[in-house]
Amino acid sequence: MHLQQIRAVGEIWRTGSITRAARNLYMGQPNLSRLLQELEEEVGFPIFRRSARGVEPTAEGLLFLHRAQEVERAMEHMERTYGPRRKVPVRILIPQVFYVVTSLTDFLSRESRQAPGAGHTLPHLSMEEEASEVIEEKVKQNEQILGLIRYEKERAHALHDRWRRQGLCWEELFTFQEKVTLACTHPLSEKDSIRREELQPFTELRSQYDHTGLGREETGKENGKNVLTVPDRHDQLQILNLVPGAYVWAGPLPEKTLQQYGLCQKVVEQSQVYTDAFLLRETRYLPMFTRKWMQYLRRWIPQNLQYE
Repeated sequence: MHLQQIRAVGEIWRTGSITRAARNLYMGQPNLSRLLQELEEEVGFPIFRRSARGVEPTAEGLLFLHRAQEVERAMEHMERTYGPRRKVPVRILIPQVFYVVTSLTDFLSRESRQAPGAGHTLPHLSMEEEASEVIEEKVKQNEQILGLIRYEKERAHALHDRWRRQGLCWEELFTFQEKVTLACTHPLSEKDSIRREELQPFTELRSQYDHTGLGREETGKENGKNVLTVPDRHDQLQILNLVPGAYVWAGPLPEKTLQQYGLCQKVVEQSQVYTDAFLLRETRYLPMFTRKWMQYLRRWIPQNLQYE
């Protein structure tokens, strides 16, 4: 019996579903079912019974789950008390997206308010920008990495098949249609949606290290296009109001970021649809701090992003 099994049966109990528990634990459902079966064989009785409504604890299983819950709470207390002192870096790889950094900042602020004076105990964070293809490869090679990747929705089936074969887990956060970000004073800002050809007379801002690929056209169709390359995304936002008619392709931005810079976002007709998802190895153990931030991000996204 080990801690992974304790946490797994606790999550099954909380969700009432092996499928939902597997998703929350970033495990494949077959692996979670096998883990449960091995634990039930070890303790000598079924912990859950299957029903049309999902899974429910057996009488013996309920007693076991209460004990398991005590163990899990004790372990979380140990992590809170002693984990931060180890200063183990939390390494997160992301493409160039604004909302991840914004949500993490909001989360850290909330954590420091809930534990005044404890800010110095927060784990070291390493958040690095990479192309999604690079993130996938690094996650596959190193179980100490949590990745957030962005991919075209039409590629989802092929990617999911490949990740299953490679022993990777994923959780889709949201799907969105490509948008352009404009100053609220831009000539196209009053339109509900924009045709790609309407952007032709205006200047597109691009990042020097753009890992997203948003807004790209077929080879040869970009000739004669007005393009201004700037160092990074924040520079782009700052100068959108300074360069007349400037625009930038971007995924959904937080509402407070749009308000801060006097910007709006518009859908472009017949543009690509993308999905953002967490990606990690099935064997990855997520520290409590990282799990809490991921749970926070799931709640934060629908409250702060307009992605539909």
